[in-house]
Amino acid sequence: MSSMSKETPPQDIDANVRTYLTRIFTSISIALNKTHEFVERKEKPNKPQIGDLYYFGDPVTHDYDAAITSQGFWGYVEILPATDPRTAEWIKLS
Repeated sequence: MSSMSKETPPQDIDANVRTYLTRIFTSISIALNKTHEFVERKEKPNKPQIGDLYYFGDPVTHDYDAAITSQGFWGYVEILPATDPRTAEWIKLS
């Protein structure tokens, strides 16, 4: 998983989006290299924070958000374009 830091966004996208994606890929790579900090969650977080990463186990055996459909790393990301208040959703990292 450490190869994720070498991931680069395509050249033909907006410069702001490219900068954002580069920063996110780097952050995810750093976080995944600290796998000992990712304990399996048994339940969904009460107040997930945008940008946080979680490792969820088998959703059949635990009480998760309905969006958590399989075991693995999940991130809580902001839905763009930005709104006030901010809205977010779960995405699986694969």
